[in-house]
Amino acid sequence: DMGLGESTPPATTMNLVATMVGAGVLAIPKVYATVGMPMGIAITVVGCGISIYLSDILSEAIGTVQEKSKQRMRTLEDVGGACYGSMGRMITSFIINGTFIGKTAVYFVLIGQSLAFLRSPPMYRGWVLIGGAAFMASAFVRRVATLEKIVFLGVVSSVAFLVMIMIGSLEAHSLNFAEGTDFLKVSSIDSTQLFPALSVLLFSFGPTDVLATVRNNMRDQSGMRHALVVSHVLVGIFCILAGVLGFWGFGSEVSDDITQVMCGSAPGADCSKEPKWLSGYLLAGAVVLNLGSTIPVDLYCLFSNIEASFAPDESMSRFANVALRLGVVLFCVVIGLLLPFFMEVLEIFCAVMIVPGVIWLPLAFARKASLDCGRPNSAARSAFDAMLFILGLASLVLGLYSSVHELVEAFQANEEGAANPFAVRWF
Repeated sequence: DMGLGESTPPATTMNLVATMVGAGVLAIPKVYATVGMPMGIAITVVGCGISIYLSDILSEAIGTVQEKSKQRMRTLEDVGGACYGSMGRMITSFIINGTFIGKTAVYFVLIGQSLAFLRSPPMYRGWVLIGGAAFMASAFVRRVATLEKIVFLGVVSSVAFLVMIMIGSLEAHSLNFAEGTDFLKVSSIDSTQLFPALSVLLFSFGPTDVLATVRNNMRDQSGMRHALVVSHVLVGIFCILAGVLGFWGFGSEVSDDITQVMCGSAPGADCSKEPKWLSGYLLAGAVVLNLGSTIPVDLYCLFSNIEASFAPDESMSRFANVALRLGVVLFCVVIGLLLPFFMEVLEIFCAVMIVPGVIWLPLAFARKASLDCGRPNSAARSAFDAMLFILGLASLVLGLYSSVHELVEAFQANEEGAANPFAVRWF
């Protein structure tokens, strides 16, 4: 029974936008500051186009697999199993579930920074522990209806991100934070920084982890391509505005998380000692609201995926289930405690998990689906897909190398007491 979902094309578009726009947008001004404004805009446009193409061929592959198997593909794991058997389902599950865990770990770093900005003490690590305790309960939510009541917070806070970045950037520009900044950086771009920048932007775009579910909920699945294009264009405009405004206002002083420079009256101010701006407080509050709705949803999807991988007569034991839920949250808390570097952790996560999930899985599923239905790709499309595969490989290898190198430098500088977290105050 193929059935029909209930979502209309406009509702699907908004669902995709809400899924794509998240707290990762706070890092985009730093991306633009790293590669320059022209290159930042170019990478955003290229990343948007790549994501549209990959999402579209994945959607087509899902439709082809459904038509051939006469079964509805509700998750990407279903598509992986239909295309490549049990091994395909296992690999897909590993990538998707790893993405959920990685995102949550990155978000724990961000929520610690945001709460510490709002009120300190407790210091950053104290807030990570408090956040971990608060989200521990959400790991045991088993009804999606419970989570649907707080999803609107994520949508509202995402809009607040852009508004507060704009207001904060105007204030920073009036204080000459960007004075002397080279906005073009044509001659000073480090080419190795382009790949992690692309990976971060693909993280802001790529909806592949939820695409099968969103498509499954559509009343008319033929409208999926239009929904993908419109949602990507809207998110692309959002990202460009955030990157341009943030870099224009703060210049090279913009931090990994733009909230952390919204204080003082001169560049380089210590936010723990200088007065903080109202826009900074509001942006940090919006981040907390956003993550307060995003983390429980990600944890729900993660644990639901894992539980669904067991046969009905061989379900996970209660002890193992509880241990899994506690263990994932504790793992994310440990990452937050030991690696208090938002951009470096984000770039490592994007290189290791976003590249396989956003680039390689769609390419693999689309190729297998076209071969199975007797419609192999043209030589031109095969060559283009091969180029995307190589681009993904370069982004993984060079992006991982660059971000690990930056992480080592941060440890050597002992930023945030990283070398010995027990030597600094937590509360």
